[in-house]
Formats: sequence, C-alpha cells, structure tokens
Amino acid sequence: MIYDFAQTSLSSLSAKFGELAEQFSILAEALRVGSPVLAAQVSELQTDAVALATSIGGAASGIPASGTAKGALETARLTFGNAGAALSSGTTDPNMPPMLGLIPRFNGLFGDAAKPTDGAEVTNCRLLLEEIRDMITEVLGDIESVTDIEVGPSFSLRGIRGGVDNLTAYPMLVSDTDGAPATSGGAPGTVAAQRLVDTAMRQTLGRLPKYTDSKAFLAALNQSFEIKAVDGQTMVSWRARSYVGQTELGGGVTGFQASLYARAREALAASLPLLQSLKPLRPDADVEEMAAARSIVQTQFNALVDELGIEGGPRIIRVDEFFNLLLRQEVFGLDNRRVPGGMLGYLGDVYGLRRELVNTIDEERAFSDFLLVRDYINTVEQSWTTFRDSQFGRDLGTRLVLLSNALQVVAESVDEVEAAMDSVFVGPAERSVTAFRIGKGRRMLVSELLSWIRSFTTGEAPQLAQDGGRRGVGAIIGTARQLADLTDALIDALADQSMPAGLRHPRVRQPLTETRGYLSRVAELAGQVHRA
Repeated sequence: MIYDFAQTSLSSLSAKFGELAEQFSILAEALRVGSPVLAAQVSELQTDAVALATSIGGAASGIPASGTAKGALETARLTFGNAGAALSSGTTDPNMPPMLGLIPRFNGLFGDAAKPTDGAEVTNCRLLLEEIRDMITEVLGDIESVTDIEVGPSFSLRGIRGGVDNLTAYPMLVSDTDGAPATSGGAPGTVAAQRLVDTAMRQTLGRLPKYTDSKAFLAALNQSFEIKAVDGQTMVSWRARSYVGQTELGGGVTGFQASLYARAREALAASLPLLQSLKPLRPDADVEEMAAARSIVQTQFNALVDELGIEGGPRIIRVDEFFNLLLRQEVFGLDNRRVPGGMLGYLGDVYGLRRELVNTIDEERAFSDFLLVRDYINTVEQSWTTFRDSQFGRDLGTRLVLLSNALQVVAESVDEVEAAMDSVFVGPAERSVTAFRIGKGRRMLVSELLSWIRSFTTGEAPQLAQDGGRRGVGAIIGTARQLADLTDALIDALADQSMPAGLRHPRVRQPLTETRGYLSRVAELAGQVHRA
C-alpha cells in the first residue's frame, strides 16, 4: 500500500508537470507573433517543466527498488518537497534540475493575480500551476499524517500504522471540469447545472456578476459584446478580451488610466489609416516583407492599447515589453542585417522610409506619414511613463476592481472549505453543531462562520461599496479583519480533540488558511480605497 501510494503520487505529479509543459508551449506559440521576447521566456518555463516531469517520473520508476516502506516514503517526501521548491522559490538540489521558481517567474510575466482580461492560454497555465501547488501541499500533508513522527532512525512500520488508516479513511479529493473541488466516489450528477452555467458565464463575460444585480450584469454584457449595423442587419460580435466596464462595485477604468487609455485609442485610430496608406521609397521593396512588417506593427499597437485599458490596471512588464518591441529592440532585417529602432525601425527599413530617399512631394508625404506613426507611439509611451511612475494603482476605479476580485475569491474559497470538509465526512449537519472557542468563554458554530463570510463577501460588502462609496468601503475593513481573526481561531481549534477528527486533515487546514489570507487582503484593499 505504501509503495503504491508513493509511486502513484509521483507519477501523477510527473504527468501534471508534463501537462504544464504542454500548456506553456501553447501559450508561447500564441505570443510568438506579437511578443517574441515574452514567448521566448515562456519557452524557458516550458523547458523547465519538461525537466521536472522527467526527473519526477524517474523518481516514480525507482520506488519499487527503494527496498522499504521507509525508503519509498522518504523518496516521495523529498521529491514532492523539491518540486514545491521548484514552483515557489527555485531549487539547487542535485536530484532535481536547477532552476528559479516557476510561479514567481510566471507572475513576473503575467501578474500575481488572475484578471478578467487574461487570455485562455494564460488562465490555463495559471490554474495548472495552482493545481500542482495544491497537489504538492496535500500529498506532503498526507505523507506527514502517514508517518506521524519524524523520519529518522526510529522510523518503523509501527509508527505509520495509524497513519495508513488515516490516509485511506477518506476519499481522494479530485476536481470537476471547471476546477471546483469534489470527492471521488461521489454520487452521479454531483456537478450541478448551476456550476456549469457559472463557468460558462465567467469564460464569456470575463467575470461572474451577481444574477440579482441587473446593473452589473448589463454592464458585463455590454462590455463583452459589440452591436453593429452591417448592410442593414444587426450583427452582434463577442469581444474575446474585454477591457472597459463596471464591476459589481462600480469599479472600472477611471481617472488617470482612463485618460491614458483614451489618448492611446486616439493615437491608434489616427495611426491605422497612415499605416495602411504607406508607400515604399526603395525601388527593390519586397511586397511580402512590407505587408508582414505593417501587420506586426499594427498587431502590437492594437495589443498595447488593449493592455492599457485592462480593468485593475495594465501589466507593467507587458506594456514596457510592447514599447521595447515597437521602438527599441534590434530586429534582423533583410539579408540578416541588424536594424535598430524596434519593429517601427524595421518597417521603415523594408519600405525605405529614409530622408535621403525623398525626392518628390509624394515621397515627402509618405515619409511624413511614417514619422507621424512613430510620433503617435512615442507620445503614448511618454504618457505611459508618467502614469507608471507616479499614478499607477491610485485610481478609485482600479482599486474597486481589485477589491471586487478579492471579495469573489473569498466567496469561492468558502466553497472550497466546505467541499474539503464534505470530503472528510464533516457535512452541513455536523458543521451546524460543531462549535469552536472565540475567546472569553464564547463559542461559534463552524456553519455560522462560513455562512457569515459568504453573505458578507457576496451581499453586504458589495452593497456597502455601491451605496456608501469610500465611506461604505471603510465599513468593510473592520468586518473583514474580524472574520479573518475568527477564521484564525477556527484554525487554532482544529487540534482540539472535541472537534471532529476529519477537520484535522491537512486538506481542510489548507483552504481555511487561504481563506484567512484572502480576508486579510480584502481588509488591505478596502483600506487603500478608503484612504485614496
């Protein structure tokens, strides 16, 4: 049983890293045209994920040769621990490929938190990274519960006998297709239709607005779909990435960011006709090269403007990368010559848009059009630099977006806590009679705390923000801190022998710890909005 557990766990982890490598490959391919430097960095992540999958797969294959249950568990523990380090902080262990942490590197490229405007490729990679991290945490907790003592000279099968019973007493926690937790062996039809609808809505609208809030729902629809009249017919098109609109708290792109975004859109609108009308000055101009250069500049400029309009604020590293690609990075031109000035420099090179080639008024006009496009992009960069260095994150709309996202994460984490408790046979009825101490002789039911957190994050807090503005958001701070303290008290009470034994399982402690952290983050963000 111990051998099977160790080998199966390692094989599953190896497969997950293989899946992650595949998702990194898909993401790199999607970025290759518009952001080649970013694509190369994602390819490096893919290479490291492949190396991890191979190394962990080798450890799984070696389990039968470990000789003892102690050796099998020790191999699994060390390999999972090193894999966790490879995800979070990096590893230099001789048994693992040396690398920096995958998650910090990914977050450095695409941001620390998911955004409604993340593409499907980015979202899939982020979710898989989180899934692998949670899997490592859970298995390490299971190994700890199996051994129940420190691994050392005194380790013996007698020391793990009770742990094995604990490991096999509860079903494995798996996930439905949308990532929501469930337990293996559950009754058919556990995946509720509502959950599937919520997943589809989130993928289509970029977020999940409250069904009872018609204003927020209508804003999300208007943000995600565009209505046009084409040849006398009404056409509705879906915007694959939505940028400007209201969240449930009324947040969106406002203030300095809205001003920057408006200027960028005006520059883009003025530049596109100029790009389309460019005429070459060199007699040997290559038609295909000209079309490719023009298309790349247009695609990158469009993507740059879209990035500047992201709710919650643009990703700084991505915007800086766009300007670097457009204006500064050296590009290999015709005959493998190095062309300075980014893709705009390359565009000017293939068209021959240089002062010494101007001979007529029409040629002067073509050269001026190219200069105008470059000036438009330079102007947007100057505005971006001012915004990035002095105004980034200070707009009320941006902070409300972040607060809205944080509240939604807390509500989802309560679902995860309840699913974890269900998986260890602490169901709704038992939660409604299980109490824990909250100080001064007072006690609180587990169900009361969880329902309070859910109602606060889905009803009370959004209503306070909508109706009370900054003052209303200020009222959120105290309740969020109180709920974080109460969640902390519940975590401390898990070791109490009067609590159901299932609550002491690591899979319950982990989502509770995350919920406490998310509540603290809500209090922090609410404080920033209140002081803004």
